[in-house]
Amino acid sequence: LMTKYLLILLGFCPWLIPPGYAQPDSLLLTNGDLIIGEAKGMDRGVLTFETDYSDSDFKIEWEKVSEIYTDTYFLITLSDGRRFNGTIRSNDSGNITIISEGASGSTTKENIVFLKQVDLDFWSRLSASLDIGYSQTKANNLRQFSVRSAFGFIAERWSADASYNNIRSSQDDIDDIQRLDAGVSYRYFLPRDWFLLAQVSWLSNTEQNIELRTISKVGIGKYLIHTNQTYWALQGGASFNNERFTNET
Repeated sequence: LMTKYLLILLGFCPWLIPPGYAQPDSLLLTNGDLIIGEAKGMDRGVLTFETDYSDSDFKIEWEKVSEIYTDTYFLITLSDGRRFNGTIRSNDSGNITIISEGASGSTTKENIVFLKQVDLDFWSRLSASLDIGYSQTKANNLRQFSVRSAFGFIAERWSADASYNNIRSSQDDIDDIQRLDAGVSYRYFLPRDWFLLAQVSWLSNTEQNIELRTISKVGIGKYLIHTNQTYWALQGGASFNNERFTNET
C-alpha cells in the first residue's frame, strides 16, 4: 500500500524528487517493484522503459504493469482504431486515463495496443537512418560502394515512409554492376480500424537488364485482430506494374 501511494505521489509531484534525479514517468509492476524513469513506447505487448541507473533500456511485458503515470507525450492507439496524442495515468477504477489536448477519457489497459513517444514539433515525429559503405578487395580489384537510407514520419491520423538504396560495384574483366531500389508509402487511418494505403516503388538492376521497374499500389484495409499482442489486417486494392529493359539481348 505504501508503494502505491509513493507511486501516485511521484507521478503527480515529480518536483519532489531531488534535482538531477527527476524523471517524468513511473511504473508499479505486478510484483510490487517501483520503477522511475522514462517510458519510450509500447509495441506488441512490450513496454520499453529507460532509467538513469541502467545502461540499457528495460523491456517489460505490458501485462506485468499494474499502474503507470507519465508526463511523456505519446501517440496512443486503441484496439478499436482510435488514435490520440497525450499522456496516460492509472486511475482509481483500475483503468487508464488518457489526457489529450485538455480533454480526458478512460480505457482499460488491454485496450491500449500501441504507444510511441512523440512531441508536438515536426522533428520529433521524423525518423531517419543513413548507412554509407565502401569496400575493396585487392585480389580481383573489386570495389563496392553502397548507400542505404530510410525516412519516416508519423502523425495522429497518418504515417509516411520512404527509402533509397544503391549499390555500385566494379571488378576487373567484369562489367560494372549497379542496383538501385527506392520507394515511398503512405497510410491514412480511418475510424473503426480501417485504413487507406498508397505505395510506389522503383527498381533498376543492370544484372537483370532492368532499366526501370515501377510498381504503384493503392488500396484499403482493415485490422481484423488489433491487440497489444497481435496485429492481423486484411487489405486489397489495385496494382500497376511498368517495366523498361535495356536493348541488350
